[in-house]
Amino acid sequence: GLLDACRGMAKWSGDHYCSHDGYYRAWWQTLRWYAQGNTLGGLSGWEPWCTYVQAEKNPLFDLWGTPIPDYLLFVYEFESNLFSGEKFARTFYACNRWFTDIDAALMCELRSGGKVLAKWTEDAKLKAGEFRQYALEREAPKVTKNETMTFKMRLVTSDGRELAKEEHPFFVFPKVGKVAAPAVAQLKGDESDYEDLIEPALGRFTDVGKAIASGAKRIFCDRPLTPAEGEKLSDFVAGGGTVLLVGATPESWSPLRVHKANVRFGWIRNGEVFGDLDERVYHMWGPHDNNPWNWTVSALAMSKPMGADCSVWLDTGTDQGVKDALALRLTVGKGSWILCTLPLAEKSEEEPCALWTLKLPVEQLVRGERKAERR
Repeated sequence: GLLDACRGMAKWSGDHYCSHDGYYRAWWQTLRWYAQGNTLGGLSGWEPWCTYVQAEKNPLFDLWGTPIPDYLLFVYEFESNLFSGEKFARTFYACNRWFTDIDAALMCELRSGGKVLAKWTEDAKLKAGEFRQYALEREAPKVTKNETMTFKMRLVTSDGRELAKEEHPFFVFPKVGKVAAPAVAQLKGDESDYEDLIEPALGRFTDVGKAIASGAKRIFCDRPLTPAEGEKLSDFVAGGGTVLLVGATPESWSPLRVHKANVRFGWIRNGEVFGDLDERVYHMWGPHDNNPWNWTVSALAMSKPMGADCSVWLDTGTDQGVKDALALRLTVGKGSWILCTLPLAEKSEEEPCALWTLKLPVEQLVRGERKAERR
């Protein structure tokens, strides 16, 4: 149960569960998801085990309202990231879980950048226990910077009473061309998925020795390394170089242990690197087909090091707590490693956040020397 293994909440709430409000918020969200699924499955009533519904004061119900309301509004699809100008389709529901019919309308609004993009009304005359499905088919705004678009829903009766309201965010990303990498050499494999995504000013190499001999102080490596290659690059880093490694696998050499994972929720830990990105952009990446097992942000993760000079930028939770990282900087000697396990090239065409994210560690690589980072 959630109370018996609260660290398991880290899978979908990061380390927010460690705070009082964050713990209840993660629990609240879980119950709301259950309520949505049970309603669509035809289950009209159920008792959320161990939530102490009889308690006079209960943060689970007092802080954000009941997670199992009589009138329920929600967007069915989980994914929220969109490309600039992308045509998208989502499904949303209005549910009357109460015992009497309602004469109501569903007031809908799309808003972005302080402007109302669309406003419309759907019929929501619902019988007791009835739920109704609606289609949201629109086009994301054309943007030149990241922008949040909000879908607002309000269930209002014919006499003006508001029975329910909900908001669903969409995160719109501009389309990004090749990421410029001045003063950087690329260490690539025979076939590089990143060759069309970055432009290294100091050239591309398949041999570690030649990449180092080019005079570069910054190397972008998008392929697995052998132990011998890892040793050469370790000396390069210790002497003051910076290496961005995005090609490590569980079988290859890496300065940190890389292991298989099924990451669906990533959490931003360094706002100076990731700016003002909403960390929900690292939840449930595509492709969003009929197999939820494909909705992974990353199939690989790194174990957070102990006793090392390390700044975690993006991490993720397991049933043992927030023990894994997806992106970080590891300082060794006079230089540093920037490590990232996100499949940025693999998902660059189907996931709006992927190519945008690639810019962030590359910008840190170009900067070279480590700046003071917030931990």
